[in-house]
Amino acid sequence: MKTLTKLALAAVMLAVALAAQAQVGIYGTSTTIGDFTFHNYYTSDGGYVSGTTTVIGGTAFSDFNTSDGCGYDSLDISGTSTAIGDFTFHNYSTSDGDMISGDSITIGDTTFTDLSEW
Repeated sequence: MKTLTKLALAAVMLAVALAAQAQVGIYGTSTTIGDFTFHNYYTSDGGYVSGTTTVIGGTAFSDFNTSDGCGYDSLDISGTSTAIGDFTFHNYSTSDGDMISGDSITIGDTTFTDLSEW
């Protein structure tokens, strides 16, 4: 899998996980045009995540907006995911002042991610 695709997918999954914070289904699309990937994902509970990712020199720069589907809980998420070999390191901040960091490792077709929010 190309680095751009891996980093963009990692960023989307991070944003979707933060938006949903529950066991919900996820569906949507990511479309790459030039150096930018545009994301539009929805959760089965009515929430959504939309945003863009661009990769410069092995680091994905992402901006997302999330919603819980009821219009009450919206969150902006910005940050970077940097790939080094099979590892991806994540550093993000949210509009409510939280920091999210962690890492992912890809083994075969499976990616394992460990994130902390504070």
